[in-house]
Amino acid sequence: MRRTIFRLLGMFAARIAARAERQPWESRRGRQTIDYNNNLLLVRAPIDDVAQALADRTERWERDVVGREIVLGQFGAFVFRLRGHSWTVVVPEVRPEWQGWALLKGITEQTRALSGLLKTRAIYYWVGDTSGTVGYELYENGELLEKFSGTEGGSPDDTFSSRLRDPKRRDLRKIWDFSYQFLVDQDAFEPGITFEYFIDYSGYQRHTHQPGDRVRIVNEGFSRWMTDGSRSQPSIPPIERVDYLALRPIAGQ
Repeated sequence: MRRTIFRLLGMFAARIAARAERQPWESRRGRQTIDYNNNLLLVRAPIDDVAQALADRTERWERDVVGREIVLGQFGAFVFRLRGHSWTVVVPEVRPEWQGWALLKGITEQTRALSGLLKTRAIYYWVGDTSGTVGYELYENGELLEKFSGTEGGSPDDTFSSRLRDPKRRDLRKIWDFSYQFLVDQDAFEPGITFEYFIDYSGYQRHTHQPGDRVRIVNEGFSRWMTDGSRSQPSIPPIERVDYLALRPIAGQ
């Protein structure tokens, strides 16, 4: 009986996932997934404007890198935007020896600075599947408008502050729904893409990368396991362009 129930639940979940995949990427809002760990920036501006705003931190800017080989710098980030969306995404790299996100130190100031320089809204967003945490900081014209940090099951470290609204406490406890609706309200979409997503590891000796490595950049899409044990056809995000930035570390890092 228990096996039957689990099998039915699995089929139900697969159908929900299939329905979500049928929605065009261009019209998706909110986020693609919470089943991973990532930190990223969303900036409501064109790719060129965002990359140029990071010029004081950039050693090398390579445009339109999908399908090409590039040499990784000491620190790096991919900058891209999905077709049909107004927010540009910045995803930095993580390597195990850094024990965390290379750009985490000073990221709040970086988000604020980008927002002020471009006279627009910018979001610093993070999700931790391992730790069961999610959060964001929303800036506009260099000013902090809203900040949220939530832990599944609750934590004394959870925080919320806003100059825009005063939600009910019970809504804040639903951290996944609350953060999802925030992105929807901003007409933003977190696509579930990490730095590693763009690197072609086929034929690679290892599934990690180092500064100076020559790597091929790809956009191969996402697939999932079907109930019959096969893999679905990949759903490929329609990315307008992917640029690579080799960045200088933040002072004091």
